[in-house]
Amino acid sequence: MLAVLREEKCFAAEILHERGIHLAATRGELQRIPHDDSTTEEFVRELGSRPEDIAELQSRLRSIRNRIGEAIARNDFAAAQAYSDEEGKERDKLFAMYQEHGFLDWIYD
Repeated sequence: MLAVLREEKCFAAEILHERGIHLAATRGELQRIPHDDSTTEEFVRELGSRPEDIAELQSRLRSIRNRIGEAIARNDFAAAQAYSDEEGKERDKLFAMYQEHGFLDWIYD
């Protein structure tokens, strides 16, 4: 809401201003309201259904990350680098799939 109020040429902000809702007053009121509930509530994001190809690639990436960890534990840094290179290529594929399916908001999952 603060972002909307901050915009000068925004229709929504104009409507809010007409109703007496202004940026400085709203910001000040939000600072006075206790809001510690965010520290006690756990945020759980539900992905919903994913296309099969995305789910498979995400699983493959988890497997590659496990192999990287195992290679590092064995001090096999050449293998770890090879797995890391493979992971980069697979991540590029996953990003392209997210774009294709319109799932860019999943990028941090």
